[in-house]
Amino acid sequence: MKSKKDQELYQKRQLEIAKSLYELGVDDNIIQAITKIEMDQVLRFRNEKQSEQNKQNIDERP
Repeated sequence: MKSKKDQELYQKRQLEIAKSLYELGVDDNIIQAITKIEMDQVLRFRNEKQSEQNKQNIDERP
């Protein structure tokens, strides 16, 4: 689970991305799709890292 600070930074980043796209005149539906894709990539990366750590912990057991 993310720390509160990490969550706040992530939300701030998402807001900045959405704001920038909006200022460029990008349609709202496209902005939502882009931020969802980015969020999915972040979650996938985090899950892969956790899986690697879990495997490493299992391998290190006596």
